[in-house]
Amino acid sequence: MIYFVSFVTALFSSVVLTALFLRFAKSRSWLATPKHRSAHVEVTPSSGGIAVVAAFCLSVAFGFATDVFPLASVPGALAAAVLLCLLGAVDDQKPLSVGLRLTACLILSLVAAHPFLQFSSLVQFATAILSV
Repeated sequence: MIYFVSFVTALFSSVVLTALFLRFAKSRSWLATPKHRSAHVEVTPSSGGIAVVAAFCLSVAFGFATDVFPLASVPGALAAAVLLCLLGAVDDQKPLSVGLRLTACLILSLVAAHPFLQFSSLVQFATAILSV
């Protein structure tokens, strides 16, 4: 049940914070115009990742407070989230290469997930995938 509550906390805070941030971004004219590599075709508010990272941080704090996440996982998860947010902010201002962004996201995701990963399970999973 506590995992469901954690999920609902993350979902609800993400929806609410994103809606509030979109309103804030529009009022400050933080807008992204479509470019050749954009996924959007009309002007949209930018930097929405800030709201998602804030929601993630709230859900990690909730998970820690309810003993869902061990203390060892909290600093890495929060640091990775903040660094991913900074990477997105830099990319919004000066576009970075896809390879650099993908590599940074992969490394930061592994840092965040490290306390939850079991090496033996990963080896078994990779072995099963590669043997197909």
